[in-house]
Amino acid sequence: YQQVIKMKLAKPNEVNFTYGSGVDLTSYKEIKIEHKKNIVLFAGRVLEDKGARDFVKASEIVKEKYPNWKFIIIGSTKYDNPSAIPEEEISSWRKKKIVEVKDHVDNAFSYFEDASIVCLPSYREGMPKVLMEAAAAACATITTNVPGCRDVIKSNVSGILVEPRNPEELAKAIILLIDDESLRTKFAQEGRKLANER
Repeated sequence: YQQVIKMKLAKPNEVNFTYGSGVDLTSYKEIKIEHKKNIVLFAGRVLEDKGARDFVKASEIVKEKYPNWKFIIIGSTKYDNPSAIPEEEISSWRKKKIVEVKDHVDNAFSYFEDASIVCLPSYREGMPKVLMEAAAAACATITTNVPGCRDVIKSNVSGILVEPRNPEELAKAIILLIDDESLRTKFAQEGRKLANER
């Protein structure tokens, strides 16, 4: 949006910014923050560019301190894509039992309903629907400071922005939200409010 104005391709009153296809909020209206579980969720294609490896590395760090928290990946693992994570590596994640890898699910609603925290440590995005769903489902979010991701959350209001390709910083952000339930709740409430407004 700003780039279009800056390049004088259009006047400000000729351009509208849209938050993608959006999410049907009626599906999420019954979600209760107090029923959330000790779950950190990664939802998306299991690609390096989506930050899947960073999520697993961060999970490993956090699991040492919080073994009672679950780290779940939902998303297709079978891609003919240079960024695809090899099946052997995904198998090793499963064997180590640091993360649960669920592959593609047709209806992710129950995962968002249960998750307290949603992470999308992506290296680049358009307008990520995952973060919209996380906001609608009243999940605290952690994502990267890249275009698209930073446009969906309000930094330090509805979520935390971390630098891409930095699993240590991602782990610190997860630990911060695990340690501070009131901050987690605040982000969840603000995310839901943002989803309603946008």
